[in-house]
Amino acid sequence: MELIENIKYFILCQKYHWKEFFIYRLQGLIWVIVGSFGVIFTYIPVTIIYSISQGIPGWSYFQLLLLSNTAGFTIGFVWYFIVPWNIVNGMRAGELDKYLIRPFGKITCILSGYPGNLTGIAGLIGSLLLIIYSLANLKLQLLSIAIFVFGMLLGIAALVMLFLLITILAYLFMNSAQFTNSMLNISWSANSYPLGIYGSIIQLIFTLVLPIGFAVYYPIQVLLGFINPIFAIISIFGLLVITAVSKLGFDKVIKSYSSGGG
Repeated sequence: MELIENIKYFILCQKYHWKEFFIYRLQGLIWVIVGSFGVIFTYIPVTIIYSISQGIPGWSYFQLLLLSNTAGFTIGFVWYFIVPWNIVNGMRAGELDKYLIRPFGKITCILSGYPGNLTGIAGLIGSLLLIIYSLANLKLQLLSIAIFVFGMLLGIAALVMLFLLITILAYLFMNSAQFTNSMLNISWSANSYPLGIYGSIIQLIFTLVLPIGFAVYYPIQVLLGFINPIFAIISIFGLLVITAVSKLGFDKVIKSYSSGGG
């Protein structure tokens, strides 16, 4: 019942944020259109690469398009839930208290109280359409696609928890949100292309340090038959561990917060 109440509260707050966002309808619409440009800048480079060359060895056009847009969709959803600047500014002003005293989970209160990147909704829809377009052209089995979708959703949940923890830690130790913003941008940029092109050290970083490889790269490799299906289980287990550790870490570090600037 507690989980259901938290979900209801979160949805209610989302409705409020969207109504507030579209108070000035034309301005809101313009921002949504601007937010859609990210999808265009994902689609065009991949298309150009395969128009003027043979592309990345081992990856077809639609395979790379799927990878790029899955990375954009996953990180875009993290941005939708978390804008580090909003959370850090709230902590600096000592206003986080008014959310934390509400009769809901602390994570629910923070994600509900501070709106994420609402302008990115058009980009999310565009990325989703290109993911569906890529999957349709790759003609994969429905069961494999279902497992892939489950892994992607689990990956979004794990990364939201991880970057929420990073945001709180960055505030406590550096009084800044720039570090989290940089990590999100790096994660999106690096995972828009196969990690194999970066070498073993970079692959290790994006598997263990910034584990977006578990959320995007390895599930897609399993889906496309590039690696053993056992890695799907490993990825799911890794994402569950990331979620659990991030939740435990958040519960611990949030106790270090005190109103009026930490």
